[in-house]
Amino acid sequence: MHVLLQLKTRFENDLASMKVLLIHAGGYSQRLPNASLLGKAFMPLPLGDPLYQMLEMKLITYIDLPSRMNPGVFVCSSDTLELFVLDRGHHNHSWSFKSPGFTALAHQSSLLIGTTHGVFVLSEDLDLDSNDSVFIESLQFLHKPSVDVMKEMGAVRQHSSGSKDFVFTDSAYFMDYHTANRLIDFYQNHAPILCEIDAYGDFLQALGCRGSSEYTKNSQNVSEETGNLVSTREQVFQLLTGTPFHVIAFNKSVFYHLGTTTEYLHHLCEDVQLWNQLGAAWNDNTTTEPRHKRMRTTDGRPGRMCLIHSVIDEQVVKTMSIVEYCHLKNVRIGNNCIISNCKLKSKQLVVVPDNTFLSTACIQISNKQMYVTFIFNIHDNLKQSSRSLADLNFFRQPVESIFSENQEEIKATLFPLNCATFKLWEMKMFTPSETMEESVTIALKLQVDITSNIQLKLSEFSKSLSMDDILNMKFVEGVLQYRRNLAVIL
Repeated sequence: MHVLLQLKTRFENDLASMKVLLIHAGGYSQRLPNASLLGKAFMPLPLGDPLYQMLEMKLITYIDLPSRMNPGVFVCSSDTLELFVLDRGHHNHSWSFKSPGFTALAHQSSLLIGTTHGVFVLSEDLDLDSNDSVFIESLQFLHKPSVDVMKEMGAVRQHSSGSKDFVFTDSAYFMDYHTANRLIDFYQNHAPILCEIDAYGDFLQALGCRGSSEYTKNSQNVSEETGNLVSTREQVFQLLTGTPFHVIAFNKSVFYHLGTTTEYLHHLCEDVQLWNQLGAAWNDNTTTEPRHKRMRTTDGRPGRMCLIHSVIDEQVVKTMSIVEYCHLKNVRIGNNCIISNCKLKSKQLVVVPDNTFLSTACIQISNKQMYVTFIFNIHDNLKQSSRSLADLNFFRQPVESIFSENQEEIKATLFPLNCATFKLWEMKMFTPSETMEESVTIALKLQVDITSNIQLKLSEFSKSLSMDDILNMKFVEGVLQYRRNLAVIL
């Protein structure tokens, strides 16, 4: 709503004739922290020369949509790819975004996927067997429902062929200008909004003839609950209830989510279906020293390393890992790793263990450019919020067992003052350095010490930073300059 207000302020009445693509930044990208510095919209893909980013892929996949739209706002996530058939031939333009209210894209998904996404409840007379897509009214929107709830609400469907049960899940949606303007007016009258309002969960759950305000009291999917959450949600519900709500239900479509470390690794390293659907012989702008030979990303086979815009030598083993924007020499990378924005040219062989996440940020401290490398186990939960330090794990080990000091000292040194909950995201574990290489070395030593059960001393972390600190101190121009320097080598 804040973005819509800014657009209205800038373009005034001209906004009523515009078609706006609104891509969500993706928050802090806590589940894929290599995208935290620049945002998920600028995540690289091993495709194109120069490399495509998620933003370019969005523009490519949505290129035919504006001709089907009236003025309004098309809302999408920054970490997803939606591929679908556009009903060519005599079915052309059998659907559009020209109806009032909301029109959402709906994709066939398994019930398991439905539990982590939005699910549409559609009428029973939906016939997809003979159509590429159907434009239909949505009766209700369920936000991350359980399988039992999907069945109870009538969201579960089957093809006439008797194939497995499926549901229609969400991805992106369109709202006409009149609806967007109502949200702008609401925001002007209620700003500042001091609670989390979800552009999917809170907007879409208010819609449909079966929509009810019960969801306003459910805070299960809210990252931080505040005192005015329920009352604000109820006001949003009253604003949007009764607004027309349609979906374009696709028979032939696929929805890819790249927003977690596990998904990023799977889709970039081993998802041959995605490569084929993009019509891509994936390439990477990567140089292997000393031969300076341009390499294919995966040698055409699944389960291989994905190399993106990097300079490496022959020590790098082609396991199922992602190496992006790196300059590495004498570094051997294990399986299931994400190595991003790192520079290390070692005289002796350095081994990065399996399941390592490693990324370097450029920051400013007192106007001085410095570097800090953050490192985790690929499965560490950076979004976890716990009232007890005993429940927090770093490199799959309890945080309180890593240090020689007691729990109270750990809380006072590594976490924000008087914090009610403890998060890896806010734990001060990463020490800044003057060079990228020194920063990477410090991070890898931290990993070795922890995984070797060597107890750490809090005195070593007096100047360390948390992920939250790093984002507040990031120096974007320094990150971009490093990548430009890499491009010269490539």
